Parts: sequence; C-alpha cells; structure tokens
Amino acid sequence: MYKIYTCVILLWITCMFFSCKQEENKTRTYKVDFEKAKPYDFKSEIDSVHLIILETSKDHEIGRISKILFSNDKVIVSDVMTHSIYVFNRDGILVTKISYIGNGPGEYVRIDDVLIDSFANQIIILDGLQKKMVTYSMSGEYIKEFVFQSEQAPMHFAQINDELYALDYQRHSRGLSWKYNLIVSSLVPGCNMQKYLPYEEPLGISFSPRTTLFKLEDTLVYVPQYSPIVYNVFADRLDVRYSFDFGNNWINEDFERIKWSNAIDFMNALENSNFVYYFNLLESKTHIYVEFNYKDKLYHAIVDKLTGVSKLYRNEEEFNCSFPTTPLAVNGSEFIIPIEAYQVRSLIEEDVFKNKLKKENLNDLIRITEDSNPILMFITFK
Repeated sequence: MYKIYTCVILLWITCMFFSCKQEENKTRTYKVDFEKAKPYDFKSEIDSVHLIILETSKDHEIGRISKILFSNDKVIVSDVMTHSIYVFNRDGILVTKISYIGNGPGEYVRIDDVLIDSFANQIIILDGLQKKMVTYSMSGEYIKEFVFQSEQAPMHFAQINDELYALDYQRHSRGLSWKYNLIVSSLVPGCNMQKYLPYEEPLGISFSPRTTLFKLEDTLVYVPQYSPIVYNVFADRLDVRYSFDFGNNWINEDFERIKWSNAIDFMNALENSNFVYYFNLLESKTHIYVEFNYKDKLYHAIVDKLTGVSKLYRNEEEFNCSFPTTPLAVNGSEFIIPIEAYQVRSLIEEDVFKNKLKKENLNDLIRITEDSNPILMFITFK
C-alpha cells in the first residue's frame, strides 16, 4: 500500500512538472479584430507624464531625433538630420556631441543604428554604408572600429552580452550563407555564427519597423521585418515571446515575392490591398504599444501586460493631435515621445497634460522658443 501511495505521489508530481513546463512554453497571441476598433483618443490613455527639456545652444541644434537611449545618468539622442549623437544628463544639460563624419578611421558617413555598450559604458555607431561599427567613449573620444566582412552590413544591431551581438540583416542578402534575418555573433574573426529565420528570396524594397531590437530589462526583444511574431533573443537561441493575429489581413508570401520596380509601386500596392503594413511595436515593463496601417487608416493597439487586456484604436478623419503620439523609446514603464519646440504651446493648453505636469516643467515650457531643441515627453499608460 505504501508503494502504491508513493507511486501516485510521484506520478502527480511528474504531471504537475510537465504541466507547468507546458504552461511556461505557451506564448500569448493577441487577436486583432478591426470591427472592435474605437476612435483614437490618445489623451485618455495617459496615466502620468513628465518632461526632459533638452538644452539648446547655437552649435548644438538637433534636427530630428531617430533614436533615444539611456545609460545610468545619461540620455543619448541620435539625430538623423545632422548625423550626430548628443549626450545629455537627466536634467537635459548637454554633456557632449559626437560628430565625426567622413571616410577615415573613427569616422562614419551615416548613422544606421546606435547602441550603448553597457559593459564598457561606450557608444557604438553602426554605419551600414561603410559596413563598420565605430566605438566612442561617453565623452566623445574615438576608441576603435570594426569592419564587417560580409557582402552587406546589418541594418540594426544590439548587444546580447559582453561578447555577442544580434545583427539584423533585414532580408536583403542574395548570398546563400547570409539569407537569414538575424545573426548572433561576436566580433572575433572566424567565430561561429548562429543564424535565425532563414528566407528564400531577398526583398529589394522593404519598410522596416522603426525599432527591431530593444532591451527590456535583461531581455533582448526582436521584431523582424514583415512579421507579427515577436521574439526573445538569447545567446544560444531565439524564442517566441508573443504574436499578433491579423488573420487574412497579414501580408502573404505571394505578395512578398513580387519583383517590385520601385518603392512607390510597392507602397501603393500595400495601401490598396487588404494587408496590414508599417507594423511598429515597442514594449515597456507594463504595456505593449503597437502601431500599424490598414487600408487608409492608422491603428494603435495598447496591451496591458498584467491583465492581458488589449485595446484597439483607429484614427478617424477628424483626428487631429497637435503633437506626435508615437513612442520612440522605452525606459522602465515609460514610453518616450520627442516633441518639437513649436508644439509645446498646444501641449500646455491641454488640461490632461497641464494637470499632470510639475509646476517647474510648466514654467520652463513657457520660456521655450521655436528654435529650441526637442523636448522628451515620458508617459505611462493606464
């Protein structure tokens, strides 16, 4: 009797173990139902807001922010217009500017992506045109550069640990050994490369998500091109994090394989089809923000990660917001939206924002001129 009882207990523990493992391996799928989309009211979703006003000086005027990163007490901003990197402290005071445009060592032609090496506390710029990564100190001194030996440089990159990088090649290669969306590798010559998400045909014309690789606490998250599936990137594997189900409204393989003659034809075909396009995603500790186009409308989805509740919104014709509503970066539970100086007046006239802003922020905003650098707006969703 004792043996039977012991076997039953062991069997129950085994079943519970495998049941838990199966539960852990389940990934969530968020189904998108266009019929349930509501008119978009961005302001109603805001729970909290605060601002960082970036210092402005004659020689350090920012054109258009393309990426925002954080490192300890620093805010790093990439400017697509001036091809420069600006380093500010958390009060918005400029610390240094990196601008070494050229073809020589330590110089770059353009900034395709930028990351913070959190292990060495350095800034690394990806120059896809010259197929190299250029490393600078936080104070702007050139340290070293690495030249890719592949036929094409990645379009985006991120750091997995102090040795490995995730390199997003964006489905452009025709070389058999490079027909993969993501490659994990160190910068040591001759090292082993791990290759993920293979494809048969390259895409000559494509529209990449604004952010394909981003760190969320200690996890690297990957949003591939033309994919509603989001992945976790580890040193030795790629795991599905979650996915969005658009049904028949997601781009099919036949559409992808069409040989488009130019980007205009491709874009027009997307707009005239029943396919979702311009799929962008960012995730904070508490929420997932998704933005995409469908037919002639812009849609927004906000997912509460704790409850699993998702809300779908649609921009109506009368939708008119005097400042951007698209987050460009995340910091903990906050989404960050750059706001141009000329949009500040409309911001402080909105009661939903004015009532949440600190009095000091309001006083500083009133003194801003149209020539001032952009303002970083940090928001949390309800």
